[in-house]
Amino acid sequence: MNIGPLLLSLVVITTILINYYNNRCPNCKKWQIKGFNRVDDETFGDVVTVYCSRCKHKWTIKFKRSEFQPKQDSNIDN
Repeated sequence: MNIGPLLLSLVVITTILINYYNNRCPNCKKWQIKGFNRVDDETFGDVVTVYCSRCKHKWTIKFKRSEFQPKQDSNIDN
């Protein structure tokens, strides 16, 4: 018996469980697989306000920007 398919299924189930617990509304327990809607479009700090489209509950979550952002050069050579 190969361990590859068993390990792959364990990783997939663990990823789905982590996504389920991170993307649930604390008020109505609705799960959104892609995350919740943000109240503001700009992030000025580490905390972002989100809301549930079902019960309109608002709460704050910690947000960390990706370190893999493309670098923007201020000097443009023509």
